[in-house]
Formats: sequence, C-alpha cells, structure tokens
Amino acid sequence: MQRIAFFSDTHVSAKHGFFVENALATIAAINALQPDLVVHGGDLSVNGAEDADDLAFSARLLKRVAPPLAIIPGNHDIGEEPHALHLNQPIDAARIARYRAAFGADWWVHDLGDWRIIGLNSLLIGSGLGAEKEQRAWTESTLAAARPRPIGVFLHKPLQLESPEEAGQPEWTIDPRAREDYRTLFMEHGVRLVGSGHLHQSRARLMDGMLHVWAPSCGFVFGKALGGEQTLGFSLLELSEDGAASARFVRPAALVDHDYAAIKGNGRYRYLNECPPAPWRGEM
Repeated sequence: MQRIAFFSDTHVSAKHGFFVENALATIAAINALQPDLVVHGGDLSVNGAEDADDLAFSARLLKRVAPPLAIIPGNHDIGEEPHALHLNQPIDAARIARYRAAFGADWWVHDLGDWRIIGLNSLLIGSGLGAEKEQRAWTESTLAAARPRPIGVFLHKPLQLESPEEAGQPEWTIDPRAREDYRTLFMEHGVRLVGSGHLHQSRARLMDGMLHVWAPSCGFVFGKALGGEQTLGFSLLELSEDGAASARFVRPAALVDHDYAAIKGNGRYRYLNECPPAPWRGEM
C-alpha cells in the first residue's frame, strides 16, 4: 500500500500572507502522517503568474515538506488558457520559464511502488503553445510505457464537474474541446486515479472506471457550489498493489476558516493580489 498526501491551492505570498499559517499547519499535519509521496495540485501562490517573488516565497514554504514532493502548476502560478481568461494573465513562454526556474518541470512522472504517477500542466491544454503538443505526445508515450502498471494522473483543473457530456465551463475545467481526447487517452491506458485541485472543494467520485479526486484548498473556500464539499484540508490517497485507489479527507485541527469576502473588502477588490498588502511576519 502506497499513500499520497494531496494538497492544493495554498495561495501563499509574503506580500499577501492571509493563508500562510494554514499552509504551514497543513504541511505539519502531512509530515506527521509520513506519506510515501506528497503532491501539490497547483495555485501555490497568490500572484505568481505576475510576481516572481510569490513563486520564490511558495518554493521556500514547500521546502518544509519532509516526504518526497511533486508539484504541478495552477493558473495563479503560470497563467490561464486563452479561452478561460479570468485574471487576464494568459499563459506564455515567459510565465512557464519563471515557474520552471522556481519549481522545475511543469509535467513529470514518478514511479511509486507498483503505480506510475503522472503530473500534467492543465493550463497548457487549449493554450495553442508549442508546449501543448509536446506535453500531449509525452503523455501518450508515458501512459503507454506504464502498462500494465496502475496509473494515477494529477492536473490542476478537473476534466469535468459532473459528466463528460456537460457543457464547457472553462473557468472550472480543462478546455472542453480537449476533454474527450484526454478522457479517451486515460481510459485506453488504464488510468485508475485522476486528482485535481482548483475548485477549493473536496470530492471523490468514480467515473469511467477512474476515481476522480478533488483536493480542497487548505487556504480558503469561496462559496461557489460546484458539486463538492466546501471545506479546508487535504486528501489522503491510498493506492494498493492490485490497482485499487481510495481517498479520505483530512482537516488539520489548526486550520482557520477565513472570511474570504471580508478579505476582499466585501466586493471592493476583485482579486487577492489587488487587496492592500498584508505581509506575513514570520520567517521562511
């Protein structure tokens, strides 16, 4: 049995340090469990897509993770797909390079016992960048090379919310035009587990023979009903040798439920990076 602690959407920053203590408490709880692997599901930072200091601060914080750590980027770290612009920070080569300088590869493979674990940059999907095709080709070859091992895939945005047939919701899911391609690819190669973040909600649901696990944010919830449980914490995944996967939710006792609306001035500020500075006063 292999265990993965899957946490996401820490949204930390030295300049806007609202959620740093929650991230530290989560890391302490994960370290105490001593999992075989820790995966961060992206949105490490408040504004890493624009501010290299936010990425650097996030990287320093993650050095506190004791077990082996694998990281995938979120839209707050690396920018957004052209059809899904929310923060008006399109993904581009410069943002990708900045992320890689701080964290290394934005897609990767990690063999864990009998399992092959793959991390993907979901913001590339639908980006039109050359790296999109490169990642797609790498994904197919890496999945094919894994057979007959059970496979788990992690990406920031989920493939879908409720159904592969649902209408596109680009703010919340990967490019709907690419969904069927990746869904078919995963099914053909025997993917058993698909982990995602981004939604700040917790859920584990079996679809197409794959366990789709949403990691909640350990920083804050924002009240949008998307089909999961709106709570803080992380997911603890158990992977058996026979390819079975299960997930349970863990909420560290030290986490604080922040009033997200109040932090943003109850509508005065659209995004966290526009809020007045609230520096974190600890040492990193």
